[in-house]
Amino acid sequence: MSAGEHLVAVAQNDNNVQAATETVTTRERERRFRISAEPGKFSLIPQ
Repeated sequence: MSAGEHLVAVAQNDNNVQAATETVTTRERERRFRISAEPGKFSLIPQ
């Protein structure tokens, strides 16, 4: 991803977003997210 503000989301399809988080990326700082999946539920967890 390029540096800047981004929305990271997990969705089953375009109309059904399950989890979303906003993040800011820079050249100096790598961002990682863990996706947690349970029946009917997704989570995005910053690492």
